[in-house]
Amino acid sequence: MEGSELRKLIRSKIETGTSHQQVYDELQGGGNMPDEKLADLIRSVPSLERRSRYRTEHVILLGLLVLAIAWKAGLEIPVAARNGLVHVLYHSIWCMAFVLVLIGVIKYWRRAHTWAGLLGMMSLFRSTADGVSTDQGFDQLVVMLLLFALAVLGFYLQRKLTPAYITVKEPYVNSEGQDRLRQVVRFGD
Repeated sequence: MEGSELRKLIRSKIETGTSHQQVYDELQGGGNMPDEKLADLIRSVPSLERRSRYRTEHVILLGLLVLAIAWKAGLEIPVAARNGLVHVLYHSIWCMAFVLVLIGVIKYWRRAHTWAGLLGMMSLFRSTADGVSTDQGFDQLVVMLLLFALAVLGFYLQRKLTPAYITVKEPYVNSEGQDRLRQVVRFGD
């Protein structure tokens, strides 16, 4: 099975309410070594329980992304238009990156919350280095707080929405009746 088909299958199983452990046990290929690539794919899809538990934080992150897009499109791009086409393209690319991350966060794409955090952090560093496009100190402080909150919340949600898994050695009896140990993946929830 190809990677994209496997990701779709994993997403559909988890979105119907199947636990991460059950999905892993169904899809794991019967070898003695755990398939950590499969476990990482399963881990990247948040369960329905985790989505509902962190729904408020998720909505706040969506709001912060919308505000960041409005800031980029409403303030930075018009100011950049005075400096030429290259600056407009540069800020438009940043704005499109925020739009793509917004779509990813809405759909719970893999690592979209991390990308939201990274974009917030990179924009914060760029804004402090270049100076924010507005001339007023209060506006600059609001933009910096927005970007800081976006970065922190993006990283926080990525960590909370994706369950940790561990590999443990579990005893089993092989076909000849011998006691053996094999490594298996166990999800935290």
